Amino acid sequence: QLQAEVAKNPLDVTSRILLAQFLEADNNAAGALAQYDAVTKLQPTNADAEAQAGRLLEVTAQAAPANEAAALVASARARLDHAIELDPQFADAYFFRSIVLANEYQDFTGAQNDLQHYLVLAPNGQFVGQADQLLAQVSDALTGPPATTPTTPTTKPKATK
Repeated sequence: QLQAEVAKNPLDVTSRILLAQFLEADNNAAGALAQYDAVTKLQPTNADAEAQAGRLLEVTAQAAPANEAAALVASARARLDHAIELDPQFADAYFFRSIVLANEYQDFTGAQNDLQHYLVLAPNGQFVGQADQLLAQVSDALTGPPATTPTTPTTKPKATK
């Protein structure tokens, strides 16, 4: 139905976004990405479509051959950077970019900053649990694991003569 709706009214952004979500749920990342690309052509300032495209590119890169993965990751990063430029208040773009920064670039400082932005902008957002978990991981990567302190012996050492 959604494909028929988009074919009938190709300028309907809402239908295209719904179709993209449906296609992604049906494991058709290429089809979903094509719909998000169409939305960004129709509405060049649509930060949500740009961020979703960036997220999909990163997910696609994980399954891609090594010789294609780097280009997909670079495109994902560019799309997410652009989404944040379009709408600095769009929290999800910060979360998506934090994943790329941490996992693909090992930029733990950048990921930490993006996760903090996400949590401030969307304290009850759908990714809060994942953001908290990733924030703990990137913080550990920056500072190292918590230091252990020696314990005090429970018995006194025996005196020697």
